[in-house]
Amino acid sequence: MKKRQGILIGVIAAIVLVVTGIAFGIFGSGEQKQDSAIRKYKGLEKIEYIKYSNGEEEDVLIKKDGAWIWKEDPELKVDQEYVAAQVSSISNYLKIEKLEENGKLKSFGLKDSEISMTLKDSRGRKITISLGDMYTEDSYYAQIGNSNNIYVVSGEVMSVIDNLVAQKVVAQEPDRETYTMEEVE
Repeated sequence: MKKRQGILIGVIAAIVLVVTGIAFGIFGSGEQKQDSAIRKYKGLEKIEYIKYSNGEEEDVLIKKDGAWIWKEDPELKVDQEYVAAQVSSISNYLKIEKLEENGKLKSFGLKDSEISMTLKDSRGRKITISLGDMYTEDSYYAQIGNSNNIYVVSGEVMSVIDNLVAQKVVAQEPDRETYTMEEVE
């Protein structure tokens, strides 16, 4: 009787191990083979270049000698604290999720997207994220680089782009030296 129970327990344990192995192979492989574009974004360190476009305005901020400047108008003042806060929070805003492999870009508003952000770090690694149609109320379809894969990113990316556009517009006003945006909660 005890021998039978031992064999039964052994068989059940073997089945559990096999099922666990199969489940890990099916579900675990996605994390190990994480999309290279997402890995590239998560690998960015010390962002020193931001190019952005909202379809109407396009500009570039670069970090030079430890300070952010407008590439085309380096004499124009930049609110250093605000831009630094935007840069440090970009990684929190860019929650990228792969939605579809080799999707039809046009179907998601990505074929000729005019809304984009390019980030480059101090090691020269860069990523470009183009935004398309809204996916949900607080997220957008996105394209990373020239990939035909369809991603979803937080709508906060659009907020960062709009805030940087506003930063430049207000900085150009002759009666203001810098633009300080207060966080609204």
